[in-house]
Amino acid sequence: MRETGYQINKEKCIGCQACRTICPQSCIGVTVSRESDRSHCIRCGNCFRVCPVGAAHLPAAPSDPCLALAAENDLESIAFRCISTGEFHFPNQEAAKIAVRTVREFLQRGTSVKRVIWNVFKDVDLEIYRNLFHRTMLT
Repeated sequence: MRETGYQINKEKCIGCQACRTICPQSCIGVTVSRESDRSHCIRCGNCFRVCPVGAAHLPAAPSDPCLALAAENDLESIAFRCISTGEFHFPNQEAAKIAVRTVREFLQRGTSVKRVIWNVFKDVDLEIYRNLFHRTMLT
């Protein structure tokens, strides 16, 4: 079972099944005590957005397999397309925060990868990434 999928805090969960109903991959089991295989989780974020008590959440991904593969092959740069947020209504700001945090943590490991490029398609995403980079450069 992949640990990067959704997680449900069983102590907070009230059993409303809102997360199960909205999951496009049917990852969440019939009861919270019987969670389905999280390996199918696509990290759309629907479960944590509909949870009325904040029991469902997505932990940050530990790393990106593309970054690891780039480092294994001694590449110095890699390009990513902007994370798709449209179909599953994942918040653009949150997607960008996850992407930037994941890349920053990876780059701090001191691999061959020195440059990461994001290809954004919408002006709103460009502004989000610019603001995130500007804020992190000041801290």
